[in-house]
Amino acid sequence: MSSSISPSPSAPVWSYLQGPRLRLRAMEPEDLDLVYAIENDPEAWDMTSLTSPYSRYTIKQYIASAQNDLYADRQVRLMIVAQGIAEVLDAGEPSSAQRAPASLSNSSGQQDVVIGAIDLTDFAPQHARAELGMLILRAYRGRGYGREAVEIMCRYAFGPLHLHQVTAHVAVGNEVSIATLRACGFHDCGLLRQWWRTPAGFQDVLLMQRLAGEATSSQRSSV
Repeated sequence: MSSSISPSPSAPVWSYLQGPRLRLRAMEPEDLDLVYAIENDPEAWDMTSLTSPYSRYTIKQYIASAQNDLYADRQVRLMIVAQGIAEVLDAGEPSSAQRAPASLSNSSGQQDVVIGAIDLTDFAPQHARAELGMLILRAYRGRGYGREAVEIMCRYAFGPLHLHQVTAHVAVGNEVSIATLRACGFHDCGLLRQWWRTPAGFQDVLLMQRLAGEATSSQRSSV
């Protein structure tokens, strides 16, 4: 619940990216293997217009050139870091991910582990809106990390980035993601019929939206 509490207006930007268990940070060169695996994961291709794999060179150049400035890049991607994990799990990702997620041990033996990525894309400055996307490594799903990451990113979007709304596209059958977004204050606002083409055929997609100032379920329950 504390992850939904906003820092004071005078707080530094980094404080918006910190939660109880997670923090979001910019991409670093050591994230190359993980970003390469995420971008080339066939599971994610159905949700994009990608028709051919990215090369490691392309991903390396992307990481190096990204300014992490929403207005300059029209997008911002942040790595999701779980703090104080006692054991790094087998990520179980596609064969393109041969190495464990980037991690850093502390004096107690616990580690800060990169468990996924979250981004804002399709930024429209004149309308103050962007689209949310996220991927959590399979081994770390089902632990509430997705919800915390979304809440942190929305706090950042509606705070320092001054967005008015954030949207998301979710496959109708993806009940976990739909429930996560609803808990984070997103509302269903439309059905896009046969929007994504998948190996199983065309799939309906739910369009979801959260406006600045709208409360999450945890904020509503605390009133």
